[in-house]
Amino acid sequence: MIRHGVTCEGGTPKPHPYPPGEMPAEWVPGDIILTHSPRSVLGILIRFGERLRYSGEDAPFAWFNHAAIVARPDPKTGEPRVVEALGSGVKFSFASTYEPKWFAYIDVDAGTADRDKIVEFAEKEAVLNQKYGVLQIASIIGTLVTNGRLTIGVDGTEICSALAAKSLRAAGFWWERDKTIADESYLTPADLAAGFHTELIRTGAS
Repeated sequence: MIRHGVTCEGGTPKPHPYPPGEMPAEWVPGDIILTHSPRSVLGILIRFGERLRYSGEDAPFAWFNHAAIVARPDPKTGEPRVVEALGSGVKFSFASTYEPKWFAYIDVDAGTADRDKIVEFAEKEAVLNQKYGVLQIASIIGTLVTNGRLTIGVDGTEICSALAAKSLRAAGFWWERDKTIADESYLTPADLAAGFHTELIRTGAS
C-alpha cells in the first residue's frame, strides 16, 4: 500500500490541498487535480478496481478516478488549462471543464524551478499527443482484481495518473510501495490521493 508513501528529495512535501467543491483562487502551473467522474463507465471500473486495494479507512482514496496537471494558461485567452490523458490521448483541456464539487485541487508546494520541470514534461506529452494506455488500464484493473503483480503496457502510451506521477518525478517526487520505488506507469489516482494525504480533506466519500 502506498498510503503516506510519497517522498520528495530534500524532505517530505507539504501540499496545501483544497477541499472538493472549493475552487482555487489561482491555478498554479505544476499543481495537480484529482477528480471523480460519477457517470463515466471507465471511471466506475477504475474506482471498482481501486476499492480492492483501498478499503476500510482508506476507502476515500478510491473516490478519485482521474488526475490532471495544471499547465500554463492558454496563450491567447489566458484561461487556466490542464494537461490530461484521455481516450483521445494526452491533450490540453480548460480547467473550467471540471466542476469543483468533483475534484480536489492539490498544491504540490514546489518552487518555481521544480514547477517548470513538472509543466515542461506534461506539456511535451500533450504536444506529442501521446496515445491513451488502454492496455495499461486493463492490466492495472486485472492486477487489482487478482492481487497479482504482473503489469503490461505499450511504449508511447500514457494514462492519467502515470502522466501526473511522471511529471512530478521531474521535480523530485517518487512513490514507494513495500519498501520499493513504485513504477509510475502503473499508479492509480487512488495511489496519488493516498500519497498526497487527501484523507485530510476528504473523509467518508462514496
